[in-house]
Amino acid sequence: MTSSVDPFTGLTAFITAAEWRSFSVAARKLGLTPSAVSKSVSRLEASLGVKLFHRSPRAVTLTPAGQTYFDQCHVLFQQASDARASVSGRPESVQGKLRVCLPVSFGLQRLSMNLPRWQQSHPDTHLEVVLSDRNVDLVQERFDLAVRFHDVPDSRLIARPLKRPRFLTAASPGYLASHGIPQAPGDLAQHNCLAYLDSHTGLPRPWSFQGGPRGLSHQPLGNLVCDQGVFLLNCALAGGGIIHGPDHLLAPSLDAGELVTVLDRFDGIGPPWWLVYQASRFPSARLRSFIDFVEALDQAI
Repeated sequence: MTSSVDPFTGLTAFITAAEWRSFSVAARKLGLTPSAVSKSVSRLEASLGVKLFHRSPRAVTLTPAGQTYFDQCHVLFQQASDARASVSGRPESVQGKLRVCLPVSFGLQRLSMNLPRWQQSHPDTHLEVVLSDRNVDLVQERFDLAVRFHDVPDSRLIARPLKRPRFLTAASPGYLASHGIPQAPGDLAQHNCLAYLDSHTGLPRPWSFQGGPRGLSHQPLGNLVCDQGVFLLNCALAGGGIIHGPDHLLAPSLDAGELVTVLDRFDGIGPPWWLVYQASRFPSARLRSFIDFVEALDQAI
């Protein structure tokens, strides 16, 4: 016998409260009272026969069952909302939450100073930005969008290419005065190279240079390896060694004279960069708008 209970009853209140971890905030977003949101969620819990939230005077948090239900429902709920807007003839709302993961240097050097322009055009979108060079799982960690700088084998994702950055090699004037200026990539063996730790291999990422039909590769050797480019940049600024990184990371320090490039004639192109998001037939209006913004910014650089 098929149940007559509507499986979507209370879902809007549940999804909104789960996103904001608050019945009060959900109530403001939905134009309801906190009591109405709480009652709607309670009816949903009763129909499911499980507890979805831990409630306290300070906050509401998802139970394990609530987290599972949210993970499986929120994408479908967004798709249903966008599908309704697409056939109703009404403009889609960009109201809601957008969760984005960006590499640290990309977020700090490329996006942060340009982001207010997008925010001003989308005042009802709450943007949550996580800066991490880690290869996050968009599906499991509930990210709407990420920028990655390596291959994207995950078939659950749509990947759109961004410009591949130029990779520069640089050091502080003080370091070069004390240790000399390398004239060719082979000279780097005599220098302290600040290496980037590749989270995929657990090893320092090789430095790539132009030269010869296949280019040149150097395995950096030094007394420091780190998985954050900005950390390595600060060490280079303090005279700790030679850094090899994308132009958007090094450009401000080069313009200020705090770093000096070396091996200019060997400058190479870095790994591919991708804008990735979950495959969806109806991507939300706010996601489409943010994708357009990042791609336009990328083309302007």
